[in-house]
Formats: sequence, C-alpha cells, structure tokens
Amino acid sequence: MKEKRHTLHAYLGLMVQARDYLEASDYRAWHRGWVDRYEAGMASRRVAR
Repeated sequence: MKEKRHTLHAYLGLMVQARDYLEASDYRAWHRGWVDRYEAGMASRRVAR
C-alpha cells in the first residue's frame, strides 16, 4: 500500500507541474525536458543490468 501512495503522490506532483507550465504557456519546453530526463534515466537503467 505504501508503494501505491508513493506512486500516486509522484503522479499528482507531475500533473501539478504540467498544469503550471500549461498555464504559463511553456508546456512544450517543460515536456521535452521531462521526456529527455526520463529517457536518460531509462537508458542508464538498461546499461546497469
């Protein structure tokens, strides 16, 4: 149950950030940066295995 709360908390935080950037008309730059960081993290996990 604790893991589910952590996941939900992370997801809600992500949605707050997305909304803030949408309201500031800067979503595209935030989105690209987020995806780049996510993909870099996924790549490092693949290398580590």
